[in-house]
Amino acid sequence: MEAQTWLENNAALTSKTEATWRYYWEMAFNESSDNWETVEIPLEFLEMSATVLPENLDKFNETGDYKYLVNSMRAIVATNTETGEMAGFFMNVVPSLHYLQEKTFDSFSNSYLDRDEDFDGSIPGRGRNG
Repeated sequence: MEAQTWLENNAALTSKTEATWRYYWEMAFNESSDNWETVEIPLEFLEMSATVLPENLDKFNETGDYKYLVNSMRAIVATNTETGEMAGFFMNVVPSLHYLQEKTFDSFSNSYLDRDEDFDGSIPGRGRNG
């Protein structure tokens, strides 16, 4: 609830309007490390193209298999447990072609604080505020 309240009060998290995406609060999850607690909220983008690596797009064009276009976009609310400072940003888990061919992509096996030891790809964050 604290993460949801924080997001509602910090609309500057994104320059897009909320009409272009929605939170999946029912799939949100928490994690913690030594100095951080996070809440990760999966997002559904209604008016945004998928972010994929070039080799994944090539493989999709070759095969027509949508598994090569998979990624996982989330809103992250991170709290520094020492200072209480909160920050919000987007994170996108974008697996590599190699990772997709070797593993079944599970969007929840990679998070802001914990990565699948075999993960290969990109995890860019966007628009950090706090």
